Amino acid sequence: MTFAALRTCIRPDVAACFGDKAMRRHKGLGLAIMLAVLGAGCQGQHQRAQARIELTVFDLPTHILREYTLGKKMWTLRDSSYSLNTITPRELLSMLSRPDADVRVLYEKQRSINDWPRITDSWSYSRARNDSAILSTTSGGGAGCLGVRKRDGALELRIDYFVTHRGERGIKIIESQIFYEHVYPEDQVLLFHAPAGLSAQKPRHHVVAFRATREQVTPFRDPFYSSRTQPYSTPAR
Repeated sequence: MTFAALRTCIRPDVAACFGDKAMRRHKGLGLAIMLAVLGAGCQGQHQRAQARIELTVFDLPTHILREYTLGKKMWTLRDSSYSLNTITPRELLSMLSRPDADVRVLYEKQRSINDWPRITDSWSYSRARNDSAILSTTSGGGAGCLGVRKRDGALELRIDYFVTHRGERGIKIIESQIFYEHVYPEDQVLLFHAPAGLSAQKPRHHVVAFRATREQVTPFRDPFYSSRTQPYSTPAR
């Protein structure tokens, strides 16, 4: 952008105060103003949003996972044991309901979020099962944050967790991060999956699935509003 063009981006009275020569002498100031103008335009693209996040954590035989992801685009997460696919909610329900497969749901929850970039969140599970007359325990969880906003009208989602998954006697199977910050493909489920089987004969995958559904934005309420605008009162004794 030339300095002449830059002058058109700011108020005429402000530009007149600088003048052409002054604008050229103060190149650093001109660049700062240009970046401020461009930055303000970028900030205007984002709006507050609210979504209900449904989390489902489970493990299942690897061949069952492949039935639902074969032929679909898969993303490999950087510095992570997990990969990412998208499937439909109906496909997720079908996967979890397979009578012919040993699918184990480890954790489920829902929550509404309406902030960006991060609302802290955590979850954990411990599941015992009788496998071939041997009682075994699977445990794990995740700690991190969620964020949601609108970007040019589209829902943008931020997922950032450190996930652990352990087998019998606390044997570490997975310790890895999952991260996603992008426009959310609505009416789809984000399926993060990683190898989790200790047996080569019976390979399994650990899956962390997220589904987001738009909700009406809850009006922001300052938590200190009542204490600042209302007279102090003495608690009842």
